[in-house]
Amino acid sequence: MATDSLLGVSYVFVLGATLLTQAGVAYWVYRYQRDQSGSTWFLVMVGAGVVWVLPMLLALVLQGREAQIVAYAVGHLGIILTVGAFIVFASKYTGTGFHRNRVLQAGLVGVLLA
Repeated sequence: MATDSLLGVSYVFVLGATLLTQAGVAYWVYRYQRDQSGSTWFLVMVGAGVVWVLPMLLALVLQGREAQIVAYAVGHLGIILTVGAFIVFASKYTGTGFHRNRVLQAGLVGVLLA
């Protein structure tokens, strides 16, 4: 278990702090910035970040190789979702609509399949 060392405990602390920060930012955006362009996709991005960080945290504290492999696989899916959600958020927030570009969409599909 990673929490047997000071480094492992540090990782757990940082990931826990990241989850709390994400929750705080998501609450603030939902409560006070909901009318802003791109706010829904920002919240999706933060949610995808949770799908990234929470399994990484679990991988550090879980016993058993199989559970850790599953946690890492789910976490890596969260990484991909975070990037995709960020692209759509930035496009909507700036009003450029570049997320509708077929070349960009093909690139994202390529990344998802890789």
